[in-house]
Amino acid sequence: MDELAELRNSCIGTVDSVSTNEIEVALDIEAPRNVAITNGLPRLFPKINGYVLIPNEVGALVGFIHSMKVEPSKYPARKGLKDFDLIDLPFPLRKMWLTPVGTLKVETLRNSIHYKLDRGVFNFPSLGDSVILPTQEQEKVILENADAKAHVYIGDAGQTIPVKIKVDPDKLFGRHLAVLGNTGSGKSCSVAGLIRWSLEAASAEMDKEKQVNSRFIVLDPNGEYQAAFKDLKDEVTVYRVQLPGGSNQEGEPFQIPAWMWNSREWISYTRAAPGVQRPILTDALSGIKAGRSLEEQPLISIQRNLLGYSKRLEAVFADIGSYQEFKNYSGVHQTLQNLSADAQTYSQISHIENALKDKLQKVSNISTSVQQKRTNGNGFQNAFSGTDLQPVLDALKVCLNTINLPKNISVESGADTPKSFQIDSLANYVLASATTNDRDLRNLTTTLELRIRSLLTDIRLKSIINPDAEISLLDWIEQFLGTPKARKGRVSIIDLSVIPSDIVHMVVAVFARLIFEALQRYRRKNEVELPTTLVLEEAHNFIHYNNDANNGNEMSYAHLCLEIFEKIAREGRKFGLGLLLASQRPSEISQTVLSQCNTFLLHRLVNDKDQEYVKKLVPDHIAGFLRELPNLPTRKAILLGWATQIPLLIEMRKLPDDCLPQSSDPEFWNVWTGTSYRPDNWSDIVQEWQCTPQQGTEDEKKGEGNSDDDLPF
Repeated sequence: MDELAELRNSCIGTVDSVSTNEIEVALDIEAPRNVAITNGLPRLFPKINGYVLIPNEVGALVGFIHSMKVEPSKYPARKGLKDFDLIDLPFPLRKMWLTPVGTLKVETLRNSIHYKLDRGVFNFPSLGDSVILPTQEQEKVILENADAKAHVYIGDAGQTIPVKIKVDPDKLFGRHLAVLGNTGSGKSCSVAGLIRWSLEAASAEMDKEKQVNSRFIVLDPNGEYQAAFKDLKDEVTVYRVQLPGGSNQEGEPFQIPAWMWNSREWISYTRAAPGVQRPILTDALSGIKAGRSLEEQPLISIQRNLLGYSKRLEAVFADIGSYQEFKNYSGVHQTLQNLSADAQTYSQISHIENALKDKLQKVSNISTSVQQKRTNGNGFQNAFSGTDLQPVLDALKVCLNTINLPKNISVESGADTPKSFQIDSLANYVLASATTNDRDLRNLTTTLELRIRSLLTDIRLKSIINPDAEISLLDWIEQFLGTPKARKGRVSIIDLSVIPSDIVHMVVAVFARLIFEALQRYRRKNEVELPTTLVLEEAHNFIHYNNDANNGNEMSYAHLCLEIFEKIAREGRKFGLGLLLASQRPSEISQTVLSQCNTFLLHRLVNDKDQEYVKKLVPDHIAGFLRELPNLPTRKAILLGWATQIPLLIEMRKLPDDCLPQSSDPEFWNVWTGTSYRPDNWSDIVQEWQCTPQQGTEDEKKGEGNSDDDLPF
C-alpha cells in the first residue's frame, strides 16, 4: 500500500467523468505541460497514444490517451494557497480523454514489488480519483506480453522506451487473424513477416538437425509472395498452373483433379439446371465413382426406379387393409401410367439382356391393363382393390430379381466420394443416366452433356482439373499436410495469378474444402488436431458478402467460395485450421468471417466505410484506438484482440529488401527515363497467352541453319 500512496502523491489530474468506454480527466495546474520527469527521466506529456494509471483497490486501471483538449474554465483553487485580487476571467483548463484497456495489478514477492497486467477492467474509478503517470517499469509491463508462450517477435511499441512485442502463435493463428490495410500500408509485408518470424522463432527452439513441422498454405492471387521467401528455397514450395506451350516458371504443378470435386461443385461448375439435370449429373457421378461400366449404369438406374415404384405401390396395398377398394385412386392411376411408360422405355435399351427386356415388357403390359380396367368408357377413373395391384407387384418383383449386378457395385450414391475416374467419360455417363430416368430425358440433358465436354476441353483449366500425370488423393494431401519431408517445405504458396478470374473462385473453394475435410478426418482418426494456417490474400475478392447468393444463386462459384470460408471461420479452430485473411477492403468481406477473427492487425485504412465496418467488429471501449487508422504511416499498425492483452500501436519489424513481397509501387519515372530496364518480350507473352508452342529464341533460330551451304561465299 505504500507504493500506491507514493503513486497518488505523483498525481497529474483527477477523474471528471466515467463511462464504460471513456474516462474524462482534468489535469492539475501543476501538471507538466511539455515534459514530465518520471523517476528522474524526462518524457513528453501529455501525448496522444500514451498511457496513464488510475489507482484502485486491486492495483491501477490502465488508460490509453486518445484525445486532449484545452477548454475555458474558472480559475481553479490551488491546495493550500489563497489567490487574492484575481479577476474572474476564463482560465484555460487542460483535459484529456482515456480509453480503459486493462488492469495493472501489484504483487509482492520476496519483499519486492512486481506488476502484472490483466486483460479487461474490473474496477472503474470514482469521480475525483487521482490520475498518475506510469514509471518505465510499469509501462514495460503494460506493453510487453508476459505470456510464457509469446515466442514470435513481430515489432516494437512504446514512446519513452522501445518494447519488443511478442505474441503467442497459438492465439495468433488458432483463432483466426485478419490483417487489414490499404495498398501501400505494409499489409503484405506484415503477412509475409508473420510467417517468416514464426518460422524463425520455431527454428530457434529446435535442434538444427530437425525441421519445423509447420503448415502454412498461402493462396496468392497476385503471385507476389514467392519473392518474400526466395531465400528459403528448401523450406518453401511454390505451386503454379502449367500453361501449355508457355515458358512455365519453376515450381510444382498445381492440380485439383475434377474427380476430387463433390456433387455441389460439379453442379456449380456445369451450371446444371434444377429439376432434371442435377439429379442426372449426381446419378452419373455416383455411377462413375462406384466403378460401374456404361453397360451397368442403366441397370443401376432401372433397379433404383423400379424399387421406387414397388415401394409406392406396396404402401398403397398396405393402406387398403380390410377395405375392399382403395378410394384415393387418382394417384394410383398416375403411378401405373408412369410405370408402364418407363418399363416400355427400359425394354427398348439395346445393350440389356433379352430376359430383362421381356420382364420389363410384361410389367408395362400388366400396369396398362390394370389401369385401363379401372377406367370406364367415359375416361372416369374408378377405385382400386388389392387384387388389382397384386399382379403388378408380382411382376415388379420378378423383374427386379432378373437384374444381375456385380456384387461390388453399390446402388447407394457416392457422388461426393473423392474416388478417381476417367474425367473425359463423365459426359457419356450423363447420357446413360438420362436414358433410364423415368422416361427418355436425352433432349433435356443435351445442353448439360455439351457443357461438360466443353469445360473439360478448356485449355486454361486442363492442367488443373484434368492433368496428364495422375495423382492419388494420398499424394495430393501429403503435398500440403504431410510431414515436412513429404511436403518439400514448411510453406506452400499457391500461385493463382494466371487462373482466369471467372473460375478462380471455384478453384479456391474446392481447394479450401479439401483441406478442411482432410483435417476433419485427421482429428476423428487421431483424436488430436493438426495445426494448419490457410492464408488468403485479397480476401475481399473471395469472401464477398454481396455475391450471387443474395440474388438467389446459391450454386454460383462465388457463393460456394463464401460458404466454405464461413464454415472454416466457424468450425476450423476445432480441427486445427486457422485463417489468416489479408484485405484492403474489409467492408466487402462477409461479416460472418470477420466476426470469427479473434485478432486484428490494422494498418492504414482511409475509406470511411471500411473504418466504420471495422469499428463494428471490435468492442466499443477501444474505438478510440481506431481513430488513428487514416493517419498510420507505413509499417505502423494497431494490434488488438486475443493475441494481445491490450490494444497496441506497434511498428512492425522491417523485412530485408530482398525478401519483400512483389507489391511495391510501379516505378513510372525510372522507366520513363530509362533508369529501370523493362524487356520487350510481348511475342513470348502472346504465345503463352494463346497456348501456342514456343518457337525458340532468335539466336536458336539463327543457329539452326549454320551450315556451309548457307554461307554467302
